[in-house]
Amino acid sequence: MIIDANVSFGHWPFQKFPYSTPGELNKDLMKEGISQILVSSLDAVLYPDPGWGNDTFLPGLKSYPSLVPVGVINPSLSNWKETLKRCIRWGAKAIKIFPNYHYYSLSSPVADGLMDELVGRKMPLIVQMRLEDERNQYPLLKVPGVEVREIIELADRFPE
Repeated sequence: MIIDANVSFGHWPFQKFPYSTPGELNKDLMKEGISQILVSSLDAVLYPDPGWGNDTFLPGLKSYPSLVPVGVINPSLSNWKETLKRCIRWGAKAIKIFPNYHYYSLSSPVADGLMDELVGRKMPLIVQMRLEDERNQYPLLKVPGVEVREIIELADRFPE
């Protein structure tokens, strides 16, 4: 069994992707021998509220059992708990965060608040360190990667 744990699906302003539907993504990855794909909304990264990207993407995954829904949360927004509940309702098995794009630190109280909630729900967290190599980023949108040290410190604070 091969599992791809890091697939983001949607639109990105600086690159064209070959798949326009989850069905196409599912078919092609299954053809490559990948049996499960943890997939999140790429649109959720740049929307002011990632819930909008989750709302339009996650419900459509029910038709594809091999596409495992992953919700995107920005814990610095006041509505993140409602966004989390909707993600869970749509079957999200994990939560992904983009602290560098959503502009908060993993050492901030908002990150700890999200972790407290996820630990209580026994739900895994995926920290996206970068979406693009910094050398290939669009010149007017340079986003540094998340520091490994921050991820280790978060994991040390929440070993469970």
